[in-house]
Amino acid sequence: MESHGAVRVDWDREATAVGGVAVARKRQRQFFRSADDQSSSRPAVSFLDITCISSRVDVKAMTALLKGGSLEQAHSLVGLQCNVAPAWSQKVLELTAPHLKGLQAVSPLQRHLDRILVMPHLQALCLTNVTGQQARQVSQMASLRRLELHCPLDAPLPELLLPRAVPPAGLRWLRCGVEPLVTALALVQAHASTLEELQLVTASVDPAGCPDLVTELKRCSLKNLHRVVLLRHTAYGEQCRHDHPSCKDQLQRLWLMFGESDLFADILCSECDKAELSKSGP
Repeated sequence: MESHGAVRVDWDREATAVGGVAVARKRQRQFFRSADDQSSSRPAVSFLDITCISSRVDVKAMTALLKGGSLEQAHSLVGLQCNVAPAWSQKVLELTAPHLKGLQAVSPLQRHLDRILVMPHLQALCLTNVTGQQARQVSQMASLRRLELHCPLDAPLPELLLPRAVPPAGLRWLRCGVEPLVTALALVQAHASTLEELQLVTASVDPAGCPDLVTELKRCSLKNLHRVVLLRHTAYGEQCRHDHPSCKDQLQRLWLMFGESDLFADILCSECDKAELSKSGP
């Protein structure tokens, strides 16, 4: 559990394609505020979805957002499609940077990421259409506790060697839909000491780039894992290879492997365990 002064952003369990670009939509919002915040006269922590504004160039709407004052109050911002109007997106990030705690963005340029990297209070970050350099940079952000990364199949990331996070830095929650799978596992290993939940886009039959997922996850030496969710579709709507017999075998092998390390985590599949996931949340 985060400290009382922290904000927790529960991103949607699925990322859906909007206008040909994957945009992770937010369903559940759960914020934790300090007692001082709750008793003060300051406005409540606000959540701002700008998907409709940032997905196309609308001069009036974009100008109104910059001047309307809502960005200065937003602690969580989703739907920032950075490549539509890069300079405008840069300004949005500049206005929210001092106080933003949760951000979801699509296709950030390096100029956008440079602003994100220095956000002092950012704890939850979701990036779609991420590059290898960007994945390396955000994985080392000391303030982050929740991270979600996606890349398209035709733009795989390079294999990464990442340093282990040094406490108090370290992710608690990671959702990863990047190729190759070994790069996703490098992110897992870098945060093995602190990671409590892992959501991984992977097949149940011959996972691409990682023929033995169980062995590779064992090598990560996870210490505090409570839940694993294997996602059977990408953020771009592509289905992973999956059938019930191979899925059951995969989940059982993972549970037994983690049990050898005294980690009797919940091991779930996004297809086979839809009902349970809908009740427990992302």
